[in-house]
Amino acid sequence: MQTEDFWCNSDDEEVSEVEGTFKSQVIPLRPLVKTETAVDDDDEIHTTTRTMPWTPTELERIKEKYLRRPSESAVEYVWRVSAEGGDRIMLSEDEAGDTWGPGVFLTTMPGDHCYSLTARAAYWTGGMDPRERGELLEIRAKGYSDLSAAVRKAACLQAMYDWEEFRKSPTLAPIDPDRLAPFIRGLPDCLKPFTVETRNRIREIPDNPNHGQGQRNHIPTWNEFVQETDKYGRQMGWATLTGEKPPDPT
Repeated sequence: MQTEDFWCNSDDEEVSEVEGTFKSQVIPLRPLVKTETAVDDDDEIHTTTRTMPWTPTELERIKEKYLRRPSESAVEYVWRVSAEGGDRIMLSEDEAGDTWGPGVFLTTMPGDHCYSLTARAAYWTGGMDPRERGELLEIRAKGYSDLSAAVRKAACLQAMYDWEEFRKSPTLAPIDPDRLAPFIRGLPDCLKPFTVETRNRIREIPDNPNHGQGQRNHIPTWNEFVQETDKYGRQMGWATLTGEKPPDPT
């Protein structure tokens, strides 16, 4: 018999970017889905797939950590869930039931769906008026310590419009160029031309994925975008508003 475990995230350790700091994820990983393959006497292959649900104790601990705080706007709530590990916590409809804070119910559409906690939070905010949920007009990135958090915020904003594009992390979704405006507004002037050029390049990519070949037609994900922006900033010698120079690559 052969067994394969599919984890919520392939990384051994989770780090979260919250207000420029990094903290270890306290909720441990464990298989979400277990697939067992067996061969019978007639050499027939049988595959059994079963979901590994959260225990009541685990689920209560998750809810305690990821409840929406009364002081949080809807946008702040989605971003915190993503930044603190919600991208790697997969929940079924039953597990996501009940309230998750003031006015928050994370169930999606009827059916047997499994989405990350972040995707469920993004679905919840997606039906609200942008002004009611506190949508940002500008995402500030003064220095390198702000860059990853700012890109994650921009990715979470996109997730509220296109939540079906991802089941796990907003940063894994291809960039919608129309969602880059708040991020570009908050950048220092030295980085704005690069990000505007990136936005224009994405807009020129044909909708047909079979059109042309190679990287020219690849729409970058938010993860790839932050790496490209970081690389460009280092080449330009970008300093923060406090004069801090970018750290040397490790």
